[in-house]
Amino acid sequence: MPQDSKVLHELALKIASSSGELAGKLHPRSRQAVEALLRIVNSYYSNMIEGNSTHPSDIERATHDDYDADTAKRELQLESQAHVKCQGEIAERLK
Repeated sequence: MPQDSKVLHELALKIASSSGELAGKLHPRSRQAVEALLRIVNSYYSNMIEGNSTHPSDIERATHDDYDADTAKRELQLESQAHVKCQGEIAERLK
């Protein structure tokens, strides 16, 4: 962690501000599509941190209940699917 957390705080505020600005410029359907895509991206990177390398296309397939025949891949897809659903539920509760 950087010693000067003020820099991180400023960057976080800039990201939040830019995100809100972008959301306000998108049509609601486009915003929903971007949010769905970002949930998949977030799941991908979160799982990578944990050592799971579920490809984004496999995560996207899982969101449509389309699972791999390979048991190990399917288990990772189910984990990713749960992660994506949880993000969606959190977003709904925050609204």
